[in-house]
Amino acid sequence: MNGQAGLTAQELRMIKEFILLPMLLSAFERDARRIAAAVKTPGPYADFMQATLDRITRDLTAIRRQFRMRGIKVYDPQITSAGIRAEFKCRGYLSEFGILNNVLKAEAETYMRKYLNGSAEDVPGGVLTALSDNLEAQLGVLLSRK
Repeated sequence: MNGQAGLTAQELRMIKEFILLPMLLSAFERDARRIAAAVKTPGPYADFMQATLDRITRDLTAIRRQFRMRGIKVYDPQITSAGIRAEFKCRGYLSEFGILNNVLKAEAETYMRKYLNGSAEDVPGGVLTALSDNLEAQLGVLLSRK
């Protein structure tokens, strides 16, 4: 457990990704429009970008589902001169999460590369990896009970 509102490391990663992934969606949507306007055959590029957007949307949906199950609510992130911050409530405790601009840029680039390579599972400590590890652990516990 993390000292911040009793969060686990996995929950803290999910909050970070919940803040970061909508920004990636906006960036990829903007870039898709620019690419479509700049090339003669935009179809393949548009398909590729749409598949990337679909993966990000799927991951955001998975995070939201986990938030509901865990009693986590993240309030509107606010962009500040230093970075981005958001208040969140976790199991009744109100706290704040922030990412500095230089960290935000590095994280965004890492996630963008991974999504463009076709898999967010490769993101170190990403939500899908953490959820997969958690599911694997739960299955191991269930199997050991038999």
